Amino acid sequence: MAALAFSKYVDVDQPPAVLFEQFGGGEESLGWLFGAQVTNLRRGSPVRLRIPLGGLGAVEGVARIHKVVFCRRIDIVHESPWSGKVSCRFESWGAGSRIRLVVEVDNADLGWLSERFGLDAHHPGPDDEVRIGLLVSLSGPAGIFGRATVNCAELAAAEVNADGGVGGRPVRIVTADDGTDVGTGVAAMHRLLSTWRVQAVVGMHSSATYKAVRRMAVRDGTPYLYASTSEEMIAHPLLFQLGETPIDQLHRALPRLAAETGGCRWFFVGNDYSWP
Repeated sequence: MAALAFSKYVDVDQPPAVLFEQFGGGEESLGWLFGAQVTNLRRGSPVRLRIPLGGLGAVEGVARIHKVVFCRRIDIVHESPWSGKVSCRFESWGAGSRIRLVVEVDNADLGWLSERFGLDAHHPGPDDEVRIGLLVSLSGPAGIFGRATVNCAELAAAEVNADGGVGGRPVRIVTADDGTDVGTGVAAMHRLLSTWRVQAVVGMHSSATYKAVRRMAVRDGTPYLYASTSEEMIAHPLLFQLGETPIDQLHRALPRLAAETGGCRWFFVGNDYSWP
């Protein structure tokens, strides 16, 4: 259910048919399109958005086409960095068009907007619940994976709670966005530990963020479960790295590759990031 909605309209000196065909072209000059990029304007197609947040710049978002009525309406279901709905309606207006844009934000994701605008809208909640922090990339280049990660975490919590919780206490997932950025990830981790006072943190993000926030978890005495692929294994009783390592991947892939191709030499191509 939407908890917050924004509405705006803009008049454009082009007919609805022309504007409709322009949707998804990624043209930054068409602000009402949020720089939308989509290859196939049909139900279910993924859409990339660049959403302006005033003086805070813009964030990259991911959505999917929900409904298309030619020359009249495009509805997309927004997945990250927040969940909600964006409705774009086209009307003839004199010699041109009027575009009505409605953006809805789901109640569960109001915290994301509050954090971006510097508002402290959090309350740790009752002491009888087990709060698990989820540090994940909901925005930035890795945001395309964020919503699926949150959905899986919420499903797991629902299953645990249906089975009686942890020691009879309900589990609550507290999500924080690292924005695919180390500095943002450190600030998000600080909020999880200090404001929300979570009992543990699960991370699904880049190893660059992990390298920075794992020290915070250790200092706070909070267990940290890193679920993504790990390039560097760290031995510590509070750090749990659940993902495979590149050497695990190569150990299984290269012998099969050599056996099937007869090749025994190869090149690795990468940049200065730790994964390659």
